[in-house]
Amino acid sequence: MPKLAFVIATYDRPIELSLCMLSLCLQSFHDWEGIVVDNGRRIQGWSDDKFKYRNTRLDTQISGAIHTHSMYMATELGVAATTAEWLCFPNDDSYYVPWFAERMLMAAEQNDCDLVYCDMVHGTPEGGHHWLKAQPQQCSIDKTNFILKRSWFEGFPDTSGDNYHIGDWLLIESLLKRGIRHGRVPQILCVHN
Repeated sequence: MPKLAFVIATYDRPIELSLCMLSLCLQSFHDWEGIVVDNGRRIQGWSDDKFKYRNTRLDTQISGAIHTHSMYMATELGVAATTAEWLCFPNDDSYYVPWFAERMLMAAEQNDCDLVYCDMVHGTPEGGHHWLKAQPQQCSIDKTNFILKRSWFEGFPDTSGDNYHIGDWLLIESLLKRGIRHGRVPQILCVHN
């Protein structure tokens, strides 16, 4: 059983996904697996001992955009495919520094936390980037910049709505209300474009 699973729901973005996967392969922490849930396009050249692929059609679209309900279902499918103790939910256009997993898990252990988040660089619709200092009360936690103990994920959220942004404020607010032990690594450890 791997310690950490990176669960990536993606839709027809092989170039972005391959760069995300490369950043995961460069991690200094090696006890992890990647779960890629896509529309069936396997990225060539990646070792199957690190990445599992789930072939699902995510073709429910509304005005050219991916229907968020379908993407959330893909995330759920990815979580069901792993037994890892910890979960991380990269977007397919996320990139991680090589020590991301190591630092996040070390912080969780040292501070007895079940949710750990870090600062990140986040892309803007205009093509720029800005620094997000992760603070739950300021809605600055994206699904890309945290790890979560698996037991807290199960049963959340209700899949009847548009809840694809599971790492955004909806999930964090719910976890804080439920009393999750959480902590911050005050370093930029990832980029979400």
